[in-house]
Amino acid sequence: MSDTFESAYNHPVLNKVLDSLTRNAFLRDIGLEKEIEKIDYEDLHHASWLATILSNANDDKHLNKALSFAVLAYLDNKDSPRFEQLCYIIQSRTGNIPASMHLQNLFDDNDKFKRSFGSMLDVEMGINRANSKMKIANKDIYGTKFQLELMKLIESKKHIAISAPTSSGKSFIIQGFIVNSILKEKEFKAIYIVPTRALIYQVTRQLREQLKDVDISIKNTIDDVEFNTPLSKEILVLTPERSLKLLDTSMQVEYNPNLIFIDEIQNIEDETRGVLLEYVLRELHLKWRNSQIIVAGPFITDLPEILREICNIESTPTQTFTSPVFQLKIALQAKKGDKRLKTTIISPSGTLINHKISLPKSIYSKLKSNTGEAIALLVSQIGKHSNNIIYSPRTDSAEKWANKLSLNLNKSNYIEIPEIIELIDYLSREIHPKYSLIECLKKGVGFHHGSVPDIARTEIEELYSNGILTNIVCTSTLLEGVNLPAQKLFIAKAKIGDEPMEDFDFGNLIGRTGRMNFSLYGSIYCLEIEEDAWTEEKLNNDFEKEIIPATTNALTKDIQELLSSILSNPLEIKSKSIAYTIGLLRHKFLKNELELRNFLLSKSIGDSSISVIIDRIKKSVKQLTIPYNIIKLNPTIDPILQDTLYKKISKDGIQKWLINKKPFRQAQVAIETQRMMPFEDREFYGQFELVAERLNEIFDIESESSTNGVFQSIRQMVRDAFMWLRGNSYRAIIESELKNNKIKGDDFDEINKCIRKVTKIINRNVMFLLVKYFKLWSDILINLMNDKEKEDNKYILSLPNMLELGSDNPTILKLISEGLSRSVAIEIGKQIPANLDVPIKEWLQKNPPKNLSPLYYKQLINRGYLN
Repeated sequence: MSDTFESAYNHPVLNKVLDSLTRNAFLRDIGLEKEIEKIDYEDLHHASWLATILSNANDDKHLNKALSFAVLAYLDNKDSPRFEQLCYIIQSRTGNIPASMHLQNLFDDNDKFKRSFGSMLDVEMGINRANSKMKIANKDIYGTKFQLELMKLIESKKHIAISAPTSSGKSFIIQGFIVNSILKEKEFKAIYIVPTRALIYQVTRQLREQLKDVDISIKNTIDDVEFNTPLSKEILVLTPERSLKLLDTSMQVEYNPNLIFIDEIQNIEDETRGVLLEYVLRELHLKWRNSQIIVAGPFITDLPEILREICNIESTPTQTFTSPVFQLKIALQAKKGDKRLKTTIISPSGTLINHKISLPKSIYSKLKSNTGEAIALLVSQIGKHSNNIIYSPRTDSAEKWANKLSLNLNKSNYIEIPEIIELIDYLSREIHPKYSLIECLKKGVGFHHGSVPDIARTEIEELYSNGILTNIVCTSTLLEGVNLPAQKLFIAKAKIGDEPMEDFDFGNLIGRTGRMNFSLYGSIYCLEIEEDAWTEEKLNNDFEKEIIPATTNALTKDIQELLSSILSNPLEIKSKSIAYTIGLLRHKFLKNELELRNFLLSKSIGDSSISVIIDRIKKSVKQLTIPYNIIKLNPTIDPILQDTLYKKISKDGIQKWLINKKPFRQAQVAIETQRMMPFEDREFYGQFELVAERLNEIFDIESESSTNGVFQSIRQMVRDAFMWLRGNSYRAIIESELKNNKIKGDDFDEINKCIRKVTKIINRNVMFLLVKYFKLWSDILINLMNDKEKEDNKYILSLPNMLELGSDNPTILKLISEGLSRSVAIEIGKQIPANLDVPIKEWLQKNPPKNLSPLYYKQLINRGYLN
């Protein structure tokens, strides 16, 4: 039978027709329907028969070709009931029935077929359709074959390793299982770990939408008091950093999660985040061995081995490389002096189809010197009637390209759309009236990157998904799991920052194009100049990858450098991967030597290297006195440096380190005066600054901040952190920065440069670096205190949480931890009485907040705070 499928797969008639259909699809995609050629009926009929044969295969490459034919033949013959039925038959047999929602003339209002397929096929199609149904949130949902199998596998409670492209809908099924379990079970708890704060808000929003009528706790941070009295049903949506609180041995005595899900597991390769992710995954499994572990990522070939290496558990692999949507892949090449673009269309047959696109202006010189203008010209020509994503490798270029595109499109009706007006009003107040995003939104263009404020990013995603915004310029946030339904993706530079993009990441990026819920296909346009050709090779490369944890690389490929660095000062180790790995090795040894030995054995390195590593690690930690329960909560800080701080605080006494003043709006004593005062006599700001300076002396926080591209002195960090902590808006901090740098109020470019700088500083230096080191400070103080001291100082010891979330108000912190954006939480926090003795949600429903932006009311309703 395999010979039959191979013969059909390679048949010249099928390939010939696929080439013609692909060319026609491309011409239709760019608005050149008049150039479409009629395909010979006999050839089309023959190819249809071959495609139906392939639709019964099991091999992904056979199924993908059958699906490609089905979509392309339907698009070329939309008015033909026969080809609509043919498309459905192939979708049904390949297990992609959900995509049939786009076959609008096939079903009546009761979801019944309008026309018969023939008696035998009616039975087959009816059975397949019935078998593709599943319930999510008590609603009947049609799932793909992959989704149905994945749901059954999750319900079996086995550990699972999922490898599937973005468009496969794996996250939808994970969330669907969690929702079903919340609705059905008396008790259910899930830990859902995502790589970024941006994804925290997206996942939380998606879960709340499905559980809006259910009284369920969905938290984004962990509160010590509440978490020691857990609810029967709860979902935690956390980053790996926030997950560390779960490992605190003084908490979660009764907490036993049913499910631990880690999305975008490929990040385990990252030289900094990867080490933390590996640590969190292993420690969570060791803490809750009975919890089901599920990890997921795209195009990964060896996930079960990764789970075996990290957790010593067996998992069931489930993977698919079949996409329910067709992708039209096009390489565009500009040549000097030629207004036309050489176009290479990649057919599902493997053939490269050549064409030419005429443009009103030459794009060559623009592409060399001003990529934003080139992209703007191209999108305005071939992206007029589609939802487009333009990929930019950098944050600054994303904003500049979006501005160029908005000027090129020259649209103005967007300023009349209520949702756009609301978002512009928010950005003017929260960021700055001259924020470039505002001008872009007025023309129907947005940009999306990690430094765009959470509520704005969420709104941009929603406006784009609803078709109000039709163009978004995105950075590599797309690679981190953000889901946006693009019909067309434009790529001019296959880079992340200034570094070349790996094939795996490129495959992940283009996988964001085409969404089953929105279209049968998506288009990828890659733009290059003749002398720097890259697009054909990139589009044709294999995107599959065997991922290697960062620690494995450090212990194998870089073993000699690692061995020579173990006894070095941790701050002098240049390689982040090696520095973080050595820190992790010390963590494991301090837990117990057997833990370290087993870890090294799992990495498959030689016995002699293992002996040397253990011997040198043992020697390096010989003088450490810091308790292990502190070390385990701070895996991204080397234990040697932790011990230096521990000894310093122990020697000085906690009163020399404990901030005993609460934050004030206005300082009563000038900071210059405070700097000459003893620590205990200073106000909050003076104490906060001195502790930060002492931490910097040990950990060199200033140097670590410079890797972000923006150097700050520790005092500058404290200044911005204090404003953030006190609940100041981004705008207040931006205005302060503009004033300090004497930037004029009408200097558009400098203002936006300042906005990017401030948002980067808050995200990296305040919400990450200061949080990381003040968390260690807090953990050490807690360890050195008696129970009464802990209780008396509970407020100030939560300073790391305050710094991350951006408020010192307990009510506001609680609102943020439950999924509200910081700006909304701060605004409604002003109207909630202090020392409230009823749940906040209950109080708000009886006392709706007044005079809020429509955007804020919308979020309160979506999060279940208002009816």
